[in-house]
Amino acid sequence: MSFEPSSNAPILAIDLGKSNSMCCFFDPRSQESRVPSVPTNRGYLRSFLSAQKMGWVVFEACGPAAGCTIYARNWG
Repeated sequence: MSFEPSSNAPILAIDLGKSNSMCCFFDPRSQESRVPSVPTNRGYLRSFLSAQKMGWVVFEACGPAAGCTIYARNWG
């Protein structure tokens, strides 16, 4: 699957926490955002990322971000 994000593509920013992570969904077109908290565990994050249709996924710079980056790339 190939996807070329644009400046109007939805954005998901994730702040990874020890037991919970904060996710910020932002839609540049509508300027709407939502910020849910999700469990920080491998199985949940894998299913969570595969269910999202985002143009951009942004993670904080930390050790666990490498694994999440791999998941995000694998599921488009």
